Amino acid sequence: MKIVFQISTEVPDEQPMVIVRAKENSLETQRLMAYIRQYQSETANLVTVKAEDEIIVLKVETIILLDVVDDELLNG
Repeated sequence: MKIVFQISTEVPDEQPMVIVRAKENSLETQRLMAYIRQYQSETANLVTVKAEDEIIVLKVETIILLDVVDDELLNG
């Protein structure tokens, strides 16, 4: 499998475009596309927060309150 990243100003920032190219639409290709769709639906429900020296991934439905000033998460 070859993986390539290309910069394109035609693609919106909030929704990248993934193109899968193959000789045929095999079971492996279909599984790869299903995996990408699954990843997209899972990440839509997650929030990544940088706190001090760690990165925390939270499910949106578990967040009750976040105290943020500018780009800093406050503890307490």
